[in-house]
Amino acid sequence: MGLIEDARKRLAKRARAESNGKPERETPAGLTAAEIIRLDFQERFAPVFKRNGALWSNTEARLVRRSEALAGAPTSLIQQLRSASNAPKLQNGEVNEGQLPRLYATWGPTAYVDLLADLKEEAETAEQDGEVSQRAVESFHDRVRAALLTIVAMGRTRDSGETEIERRTLIDWCKLWAKAGPWQAVRSYQLWTRLGDEGLEAALRFDLFGQLPGCSDLAALGRTKFARLATQYGIGNPKAKVQEQRCVVLSGEFLDELLATPNSPDGHLDTSHSRPRTHAREEVSKCPADTKTLENPANEPDTLPDTLPDTSGKCPWDSIVDEGYSGHFDGHFP
Repeated sequence: MGLIEDARKRLAKRARAESNGKPERETPAGLTAAEIIRLDFQERFAPVFKRNGALWSNTEARLVRRSEALAGAPTSLIQQLRSASNAPKLQNGEVNEGQLPRLYATWGPTAYVDLLADLKEEAETAEQDGEVSQRAVESFHDRVRAALLTIVAMGRTRDSGETEIERRTLIDWCKLWAKAGPWQAVRSYQLWTRLGDEGLEAALRFDLFGQLPGCSDLAALGRTKFARLATQYGIGNPKAKVQEQRCVVLSGEFLDELLATPNSPDGHLDTSHSRPRTHAREEVSKCPADTKTLENPANEPDTLPDTLPDTSGKCPWDSIVDEGYSGHFDGHFP
């Protein structure tokens, strides 16, 4: 029995070390269960600040809510709770290991509440202490970027006078309608655009997040807190006024980040936003604009000729459309 017990202890010790990805942490003697659990939370989650009643974990790069933190105790924590000053004991004085999960369930909520109480709000952390988590900055940028990359449908009047419904991201609509001079509203959205001396400029009001699906986390911040975070995290200037309304004018750096594409000839990110590319999506082929395509229902029948004509110097689809369809297409052009 001695060998088996010794083996169990070695396996438990190894499991604790592997679960943390580092050597086992020695638990100070005389700590209560709540104190041990709180130390475990601090080590596993590395909390930086709190937001909406949850702690921001620097290791997870996201919010960890109470329900997640208290979902269950890892094996390493259960083992550490053996040394708690209020650990349950058997009649012979040994720790009652079967009751350790219940000990965690009893004192875990207290540990989480105590830890949350000692954390500052996100804006206060960056403003007062200068402690800005880079992963928190990236997360905030991602959330604002996702809002501006929301695809919405709007009508657009062509030169012919016809109105077509197009689906574009909000920032694409900004590029499309930006003009030199005063700010232009992007329809009924709390978003404005114009062309400034250095290129595209965009401004938004906090109410925009209430108009978009999937932005409830940003809307929950509140106007004041969002404005402070926008300044601290480099999103833009919240003290600007657009058409007599207080807005956040997006910074050039954030716009560069938002508009960056891998399409520049030199292989570097193309962050140019000096002019709207209004016809980028329309130039999808080198074929003439009036050429019929396979998507044109006027092209009948739905088969291809057995022998394709010479297409040298022409768009491959031109000859197919000109000659009509008969036979079968083998999937290859001459």
